[in-house]
Amino acid sequence: MKNISFKFMLILLAVLTVVCGVVALGVGRFYVAPGDVLSVIGGFFGVPTDAAANIQNVVENIRIPRIIAAILVGAALSISGAAYQGVFRNQLVSPDLLGVSAGACVGAAVAIMFDLSLFWVQALAFVSGLAAVGMTLSIPRLMGRSSTLMLV
Repeated sequence: MKNISFKFMLILLAVLTVVCGVVALGVGRFYVAPGDVLSVIGGFFGVPTDAAANIQNVVENIRIPRIIAAILVGAALSISGAAYQGVFRNQLVSPDLLGVSAGACVGAAVAIMFDLSLFWVQALAFVSGLAAVGMTLSIPRLMGRSSTLMLV
């Protein structure tokens, strides 16, 4: 695998993402035939579509936004993971290691106990996760050591 160039691997993964996205347009509770999927996609480029209105509605209003959201969430998670590893200069760091997951769980649990809306559950989980990281990062400073090894 060392002989495969970075550009080739990047192109291969981009093509694989597009292929998986097109396949995902037809998969779900309401089956859409591959020909109908391609017909609806062609409609975006000006090709007349012969797909039924309900098929067009499912693909355009449900499945395409779902696929775009999945791609964006995956990209955001990978970027945040890489940033986390870069900040702590540790390739094995994870959200569990520094208490982000536990802090977020506490914030979400508090919001659920007070019967707050979904927005507040997410907001308190986010703020609590940040607070947990802040407290974890302050421990080495309180002890007078600033190495990342102290965090682990």
